Amino acid sequence: KSKIENYKFSPTINKLIIGDSHTRLAINDKFLSNAINISQNSEGQIYSYYKLKALLANNPQIDTIFLGAGYHTFAGYYDDHVLLPDISSRYFFILPSKVQADLFKNTKSPGLLIVKSLLVGASNVFSSGTKLSFLGAYENYTTKVSTSDSSIADRIQKAFFVKKELSTFSKSNLFYFQEIIKLCKEKKIYVCVINTPTHKKYAQQVPVEFRNK
Repeated sequence: KSKIENYKFSPTINKLIIGDSHTRLAINDKFLSNAINISQNSEGQIYSYYKLKALLANNPQIDTIFLGAGYHTFAGYYDDHVLLPDISSRYFFILPSKVQADLFKNTKSPGLLIVKSLLVGASNVFSSGTKLSFLGAYENYTTKVSTSDSSIADRIQKAFFVKKELSTFSKSNLFYFQEIIKLCKEKKIYVCVINTPTHKKYAQQVPVEFRNK
């Protein structure tokens, strides 16, 4: 826990980019002055909030947050997704005890969460910089796999539907999205919300209910 409580960015860094894989893969902080990307794959707003809360306490020079929030962010699947031990273990030791208890209560694999959290926590103790599991960093890759209509349809189905019925909205992400905005307002930090570009065929298939939300 002390790793995040004592973490300091360079004094010249006054902008943070935070979110899930959409911002992690899309925004190269090398091209932005005085900014650093701390996005992490599959990072729910709950983890972004507690990560941000701890980092802002020790880095008063931060005055701008670029916050990733796409249509998928507010889909109901995220509420279960953030409970997966592979994801929650990255953040377990930086969370308040009540949130830790809720993770144990709600995850389907409490034993796996304990094991993974201990392994990741031990790794963090001996790591530094962007190697910390909860921190994240800009990362991109190339692939020879082509986008197909079927892969887009499959992704839309998984993100926005449950057994072909329209999904509910994510209670967790909606709540913590507002908490991040509130936290930044209290600290007089400017927030720029970013919905990163997606393939136009994907964007066209996002249900209108999620666009409106």
